[in-house]
Amino acid sequence: ARLGLASHSSQAFIVALGWRTFTLTGSARSLGVVLTFQGVGVLATVLVGGALADRADRRTMMLVSDAARFVVIAALAVIDASGHLSIGSLAAIALVEGLATGFFTPALGGLIPLVVEEPGLGSANALIGIARQSSFLIGPTIASLLYGFAGSTVVFGLNAASYLVSFAFVF
Repeated sequence: ARLGLASHSSQAFIVALGWRTFTLTGSARSLGVVLTFQGVGVLATVLVGGALADRADRRTMMLVSDAARFVVIAALAVIDASGHLSIGSLAAIALVEGLATGFFTPALGGLIPLVVEEPGLGSANALIGIARQSSFLIGPTIASLLYGFAGSTVVFGLNAASYLVSFAFVF
């Protein structure tokens, strides 16, 4: 449940982030820059996160990552609601979200074999794969509906809340 919620919410976030960047700037270049910052954040930390997950407590890594993502995305929702959103703040928030995600992902991947017994590992990995793949369809659908009816602040706020839910499941 935690993985499904977080995956769907993360995909909704990426779509809303892109739309909000474009509606703020009217520039496809700005859209590319912000999404690149998010991707660079993930790439910059995923290998370090993988090595750290092999040596440190994975649960703690997941909790810190979820807390960081909650804080930064909640800040985005507040800044967006206040009308003070800028391309710089979007890029910085996208980078920090990517950095935190880069630590979370390998911690989660390394945790599964520790909490699922060997006979159930194949099924667990299949369910994780289904959750991740379905998020590519469901997340953007959620984002488009929420963004269209309620705006970007609501999408960002719900994404921040999903990290609190994730934090509670991991805790």
